[in-house]
Amino acid sequence: MHYKSESDSYFVIVKNFPFTDSGKIKWWEENRHLLGEKYHIPINSDKYSIGFWTGDYKEEANTDQGSDLLCFYDMKSKKKCIEKDSQPLKIWYSKDDNEAQTTFLFNNWQRTLIKKDSIK
Repeated sequence: MHYKSESDSYFVIVKNFPFTDSGKIKWWEENRHLLGEKYHIPINSDKYSIGFWTGDYKEEANTDQGSDLLCFYDMKSKKKCIEKDSQPLKIWYSKDDNEAQTTFLFNNWQRTLIKKDSIK
């Protein structure tokens, strides 16, 4: 898990992520509390953003190919980058006094599902 303060976003690298959109939502619903506890992701706050990525870490290239990589400089390893286009799920969550909204973005933002819940 990585955190980038400039975007206030969490980045989680996952192995064996579900293939279908419904499987990804089910996986999130079953694992969100575990992720919150284990990685201190504030899933009970009014707003958060989490990106899930798959793949293996790679070394940052000294060419323009590096622009295709997302690198985490909090790692001491030479292999600290993942491919930007390997994001099967991004979640944005926001809540106000009346409504909570979860936005699911699938497969590098190709499809979107917005889930709204009333707050009583």
